[in-house]
Amino acid sequence: GDDDNKPTLFPENVENEIHRRHTELVRPLIDAIDTAGIEYFKNERRVTAEVSEARTAIFAKLAKLNELLEERRFVAGDKLTAVDILLASCLFQFDAAYLDAYFLRECEGYQGSILLSDAHPVLKAYLRDMYGFLKPSVRFGSYRHHFRLHKAIETTRQLYSCEILEDEIGRIPSIYDELPNLHAILESIEKHAGGRPRGTSAASSFTQKI
Repeated sequence: GDDDNKPTLFPENVENEIHRRHTELVRPLIDAIDTAGIEYFKNERRVTAEVSEARTAIFAKLAKLNELLEERRFVAGDKLTAVDILLASCLFQFDAAYLDAYFLRECEGYQGSILLSDAHPVLKAYLRDMYGFLKPSVRFGSYRHHFRLHKAIETTRQLYSCEILEDEIGRIPSIYDELPNLHAILESIEKHAGGRPRGTSAASSFTQKI
């Protein structure tokens, strides 16, 4: 019928692969990022065992995703699916917010940002590819709301008569700090008629020096 020809983000032939990659890679990455940030501030900016484990998990999952996408265009294979939308939405916020808001640059496993370095070349290429699909919804300025997290937690402590942090440890960037022009970086790559090529050679063609 006509419904069989409609585009879908949950194609039946890769449904198991979508759930597998979501369960093993994408959801754990998002959860680790949340834990690394929220628990860090809840524990008065102390790197607890939980925070340390979450930070390690973030960079381990990024490495796994980099390996996976070296072999295929999208997370579940050669077609765009819902798990790509979820992953890309998370990764677009990585350079714009998570790295600085959650102090991830200080982590032992940190090798560089995704868009502003060549530390994750395949993920960098992947995001440039995904940007073509999601450009209208990518709002880097809005992602800076993560910098409000520490203020929200401290205000909640105060409202409930909990202990307030008296000393500032480090500097949390303002939500209004200037961002690199990530839109320009994403648009700097040449348009390829066939979409993002696959494999190592494909990644290298997308990893221009920024």
